[in-house]
Parts: sequence; C-alpha cells; structure tokens
Amino acid sequence: GLLPKLCSSLAGNTHLRKLRLSNVGLQASDVALLASVLCTNKGIRHFDIESNQLTNLQLLPFVNAAGSNQTLEELRLNQGSAVRERELGQALVAALRSNRKLTKI
Repeated sequence: GLLPKLCSSLAGNTHLRKLRLSNVGLQASDVALLASVLCTNKGIRHFDIESNQLTNLQLLPFVNAAGSNQTLEELRLNQGSAVRERELGQALVAALRSNRKLTKI
C-alpha cells in the first residue's frame, strides 16, 4: 500500500514541516507505523490526523511519540473531541512535559 512507502520516505526526511493526514481514512492498523515515523522524524513540526475515526486509545501511540519527538510543535488528533480516556489524558500531560516545543494539541 501507499502508507508504508510514505512512512519509509518520511523516516529520514528533514525538509517536510507539516504532515496533514486529516480525513484520509486512517485505521487502527495504520497507527503503529505512523507513530514510529513521528518518533524518528526530526523535521515535522505540525502533525494532523484529525477526522480519521480513531478512538482515544488508538491515538495513544501518537501522543507517546509526540513526547519523545523534540521538534514537534503541534499535534492535531480529533477536532473538537474531548479526551474521554484517563490514559490518554495522562499521556498528553507527559508529552507536554517531555517535549517543550509542543504547544498545541
């Protein structure tokens, strides 16, 4: 599929600053692969995966990756949706503490 190729090319890419994958039909099976890109990519500043019908717990790997990434400034997960899972809320707080550049969630 296209997603593995995209992720492979993004792993070492330092030029791309914004990655918008909103409303593209991401599924739970795509989460681990995309989250690993977020962990390794040092160029992406804005990462948007809104409107993909992922649950709060399925978003957890992205939040954890945002905490380990030290260049990410904005992480857009679910437009207008409240955090309903305690685990996700705690991960968001931890990500904000460990990545000082992350200012928008």
